[in-house]
Amino acid sequence: MKRATLFSFTLLVISSVIFWILNDDLHMRERDNNEKFSKEVNIDKNEQTEFTWSYEYLNVQEIHDTMQVFGEGISIAILDTGIDTTHKDLHVKGGVNIISDQQSYDDDNGHGTHLAGIIAAQPNGQGIKGIAPKADIYSVKVLKNDQTGSYEGIAKGIDWAIDNEIDIVLMSFGGSKDHPVLRKAIKKAYSKNITLIASTGNNALSNNSITYPAKYKEVIAVGALAENGQRWVGSNTGEEITVMAPGQKIKSTYNDGDYIVSSGTSLASAHVAGGLSLLLNSNPKLTNKDLKEILKQSALDKTSEGDPIFNLKELLTFGKTYTNM
Repeated sequence: MKRATLFSFTLLVISSVIFWILNDDLHMRERDNNEKFSKEVNIDKNEQTEFTWSYEYLNVQEIHDTMQVFGEGISIAILDTGIDTTHKDLHVKGGVNIISDQQSYDDDNGHGTHLAGIIAAQPNGQGIKGIAPKADIYSVKVLKNDQTGSYEGIAKGIDWAIDNEIDIVLMSFGGSKDHPVLRKAIKKAYSKNITLIASTGNNALSNNSITYPAKYKEVIAVGALAENGQRWVGSNTGEEITVMAPGQKIKSTYNDGDYIVSSGTSLASAHVAGGLSLLLNSNPKLTNKDLKEILKQSALDKTSEGDPIFNLKELLTFGKTYTNM
């Protein structure tokens, strides 16, 4: 399996697209060719739980115990606000700050750190434990602390993942329009056998449509499940959905060594990123096309609306010996 090698270079970010959080809704406004986006998360700092229900729902501990796969040797680039490099539950392999080459790729918002814990929090007897604790996570900071970024910056983050031979790229943000710069980067990464994962969006109650980059055919589009195994109320729906994964009331790491519980399609896509790293660990010959197909075929159950439900145990069982004839 590929291993990431870091490169340093100077980047210029042109602010033509803006990303930001406003509760769990995606708000879009056209002005001076600017489009506003949201990262797909709804934070509730007051609600805390000892364990995340999704861990049991996906049979993560059973899989670790019986299949002995932990994501070892698999690299995951989290394109987001950065990752808290000092959090005791996280080991960040490396990364890059696309926003400013003069600053670190540490997280000054918390969203990227929240995703990192779901994927790869360390089994240290404290806090939480990630789905793939031995995966190599990389912080690709494409969003500022006020959640602003650009299509060009995101494309450069994807290019960094290509240059560093990253296996999986996680993108938990979305917008309404297809942009040529983003589309070109997505297609290039896919041609290099990088698995691309994105959240579908959280504005189902106001403007229910799958957002970009999840809408691209090269990308695995992930919606969010509620604790009852049905679609979380805010999760966008559409024919582009690949799979639905846990996304409601998920406890994970946060800045300053903290933990929070939050809901959103970002968290759902992080579960899938962790699960696919386990699969690549068990069957390194699989391509990005294979992974998407296995996700679909291993989803034995569907929501009441007909969307496939992520089944980690079946994914690994079916995918371990999968061959694309």
